[in-house]
Amino acid sequence: VTLAWASPLTIDDGKAGDLAITPLLHSSDQAWTSSRTDVLPDFQRYPDSGFPAPDQRGRQTLAVMLEGAFTSAFKGQESPLAAKPGKTGKGDDKAADAGSDKSGSDKSGDKPDDQTPDMLTGVVEHSPDQTRLIVVGAPGFASDVAMGIVGRSTGSRYTAPARMVQNMVDFAVEDAGLLALRGGTHYTRLLRPVDDRTRALLESANYAAALAGLGLLFVVQRGVAGRRRRWYRDILDDQEEV
Repeated sequence: VTLAWASPLTIDDGKAGDLAITPLLHSSDQAWTSSRTDVLPDFQRYPDSGFPAPDQRGRQTLAVMLEGAFTSAFKGQESPLAAKPGKTGKGDDKAADAGSDKSGSDKSGDKPDDQTPDMLTGVVEHSPDQTRLIVVGAPGFASDVAMGIVGRSTGSRYTAPARMVQNMVDFAVEDAGLLALRGGTHYTRLLRPVDDRTRALLESANYAAALAGLGLLFVVQRGVAGRRRRWYRDILDDQEEV
């Protein structure tokens, strides 16, 4: 997978807490980081790679998966949906009162604010234990522009990011049926590698089994032919006696 304009990811183990961290993508050991915003290579100034030589190279984490129970930002707080319109401020209250007087909503039989339908004001303090969050260091890696640029550079149709997104969705829902429906998961079943001696023994055994099968077929055919000749001979002998 090629990630265009990717940024390395750093995981804070202290903030992650009990979340299971699984790295998904790494760069090569020749990758480097830069704060330059110019992403176009300049081969006139830097003929080797088009960019200035980095001070340090190394593998970078480009995609990770966090799994576990995520704590809500509203844990221990009142839900924002529980705030009533009357608590928004004095100015808003006056404007609301003026609007109600002009429109005559009280006279038309409209329900007051205290009779509005109840809203869901509960706070979800944490997600389920099997929640998965996948973070990729290149937000636009699966966009048409990014895949088009990589495809033009390789001279072929580049769809690896789209397949990666499909795999992430399939794994997120843990539905084996999605994997079975997609034809990209059907691979050729390969044979185990063997040495030359084992290969020669298997080839000889294959020839020997074929010859043995031919010999057995010859014996069976001869036996059937002999029984047929004896049957005809018995018929002829019976006719001669009559």
